[in-house]
Amino acid sequence: MPLWIVIFLGLTTCLGIPGPVLGLDVDFEAWVDRTRIRQSEPLRLTLSIRSTERVQHMPAPQIDLSEFQVEGPSIRTSTNVSIVNFQQELTYIRELTYTLHPRRTGKILIGPASLELQGQTYQTKALVVDVAASDAPQTMAQDEETDRRSTGLADTLFVRARASRLQAYVGQQISVEYDLCFRTGLQNVGFRQVPSFSGFWMEEVFVAQSLQSRREVIDGVAFDVAPLRQVALFPTRAGIHVIDPLVISCDVPVRPGRRGSPLDGVFDDAFFGRATRTVVVRSDSIHLEVSGLPEKGRPDGFSGAVGSYSMQVESHPAEVTVGDPVSLRVTIEGTGNPDAIVPPAVQVPPEIRRFGPEVQADRHVANGKIGGSRTYEFILIPAVAGEFALDPVQFAYFDPDRGRYRVLTSPPVRLRSHSNGAELADQRSGPPRIGRGIETLGTDIRYIKPDAHRLGGGLRLHARPGFWLAQALLPLGFAGSLLYQRHQQRMQADGAYARRRRARGDAERRLRQARQRLAAGDNVGFHAEVQRAVLAFVGHRLSLAAAGLTQDRCVQVLHERGVSGELSRTLRELLDLCDYARFSGGSATVPEMTQTLDRTKRLIAQLEKVI
Repeated sequence: MPLWIVIFLGLTTCLGIPGPVLGLDVDFEAWVDRTRIRQSEPLRLTLSIRSTERVQHMPAPQIDLSEFQVEGPSIRTSTNVSIVNFQQELTYIRELTYTLHPRRTGKILIGPASLELQGQTYQTKALVVDVAASDAPQTMAQDEETDRRSTGLADTLFVRARASRLQAYVGQQISVEYDLCFRTGLQNVGFRQVPSFSGFWMEEVFVAQSLQSRREVIDGVAFDVAPLRQVALFPTRAGIHVIDPLVISCDVPVRPGRRGSPLDGVFDDAFFGRATRTVVVRSDSIHLEVSGLPEKGRPDGFSGAVGSYSMQVESHPAEVTVGDPVSLRVTIEGTGNPDAIVPPAVQVPPEIRRFGPEVQADRHVANGKIGGSRTYEFILIPAVAGEFALDPVQFAYFDPDRGRYRVLTSPPVRLRSHSNGAELADQRSGPPRIGRGIETLGTDIRYIKPDAHRLGGGLRLHARPGFWLAQALLPLGFAGSLLYQRHQQRMQADGAYARRRRARGDAERRLRQARQRLAAGDNVGFHAEVQRAVLAFVGHRLSLAAAGLTQDRCVQVLHERGVSGELSRTLRELLDLCDYARFSGGSATVPEMTQTLDRTKRLIAQLEKVI
């Protein structure tokens, strides 16, 4: 093959320039990396979609993988270039790779997978995988550890689990962090098994979406350490708790040849397509000792809050008229489980009516510690005049750092109410009847709005024709939007339909470029744009590749479609004229090129009616 062809093909492939397409041809295949595995081993399933035309919106294949725990898929796209009969042919390849972990033993049927593309359905062959049982969970863990040691990964890859404390009280926060420590290249890192945290109320603090590593020296060795997960645990019962390991899977490169080679690591880059293998890595279990809260010294008002808290109580206003409200706000904030905070008891005299409370909650995480605040607002309405002293508000909690209970007590809340000159009936036995003041309030409203008698009159929308016209247009608008949505979906799914719809617009764009060439006096460029406009229009309307559409082929296709001989002759004459102007070296006049442009527009309009 000549060198210039090789260079041309390489440039078109790197730049993503599509070559001539002879129509969409799809091969849909599926395969697995092996057909016999143990239940503790991962399986790789690859779905390959090969097409002769680039599909902008490739739908996802449908496949039943309910017998497996699924990770992925990872997606890889590539382009294959070949030369057939001196014509460049491109094959677009899209591979989806799933990592599967069997849920059971025995023979498992995979597939067939199905793919809906441009109105056609493609299916792969069904696959059968034989899954053998592992000896036992403990043996499986030992096998994985032996596998890591045999490949030299035991000292270069592990998951570190750390707890902020190993002894705690019920309700006290324990922070657990999981870090991935590695000294080798990693790909496709994913969670395989997450602890259930049974016996704890758990809140997620951090979950890694991608590996963000830092350098850290562990036992004298430098590692890349990437945080994986951080959780806040609040024990719900006393006793010994065991947190199961966090299990992840990842792909590590298979290092060929002997270690210590001068080229060792040069080909680790993904550009060279280094082979990888999937390994499973688990953290150590964490054993926690949880003590119950002591009975000694437990206050009567204790509701289960554990942590460190402060309380603020305020009322406003301090002096009101009988029947007017007073806002009493109690704010409790600190570190600990905010859900364990309950409304404090607020005792009021029988002459005061209490409403509420309304609750405002706030939650935050600071330095890995869960905290927040609860604000309780009570509405107090005095029914008689006088001075009142409310009992202090108290909040009891357990301080785990000091190992004892604490009770927060506010100063007494004092209120003063005075009479407004009106008699309130049944002041002592019932709620304040503030409705007696409605007459004065109504006078104020009438003064602010003197034309209140006109409110709500006059406007009758249902009696106007425009109202019913708008109602009639609503279903038409809905139908139009539905049709437009279906049109867009068909444009994305049906390539032939999309090309037919774009044919006229593409031709008009090329003719506008031809007019610009005409204004610039570019005779060759003008006729080249006219010729491309006609051939591209025919190619789009008939789903043919314009790059391989010659004059004879164009006339032949029109004849096969039943186009009249006169229209075919007009097309041939126009293309002959363009060829002559491009290659003869002659120069057409401006009126002649203007006439050619008008002739092309009429031809395209006539072709649009018959093809």
